Amino acid sequence: MCEKYQTFLVPTGPENHLYIVVTHEDDNGMHILINVSSIDPDIPYDTTCCLEAGVHRFIRHPSYVAYKFAIQRHKNFVDQQVQNGAYRPHDNASGELVTKICEGIKKSNFTKRGIRDDYNAALRAVARRKKAAM
Repeated sequence: MCEKYQTFLVPTGPENHLYIVVTHEDDNGMHILINVSSIDPDIPYDTTCCLEAGVHRFIRHPSYVAYKFAIQRHKNFVDQQVQNGAYRPHDNASGELVTKICEGIKKSNFTKRGIRDDYNAALRAVARRKKAAM
């Protein structure tokens, strides 16, 4: 079952990239997954959230959060991709890492407006659930 903090290796062309689930599901079962890519000093990249090697077991080189490749997926879609082998589960991300990535969602000029809106919707859904549980 797709949950916040989970990570997946997702095929993106000839390579797998690490995607991190950064939200609890919203009211429609949707999650936001954000891509992490290695820094190539010869190619411009989003400097909003740079990561050092070792912040996650898969991250072995200086990397950056590629907000422009953020995606929203339904929990059932993610689960299906895992079952058919397209998404390969990896170690969970730490709370500190997810918090750092989330702080950049609104800061990055590369985050699509729809992802920003979906992120806010996910935060509202969590707040409603917490309030209802009290």
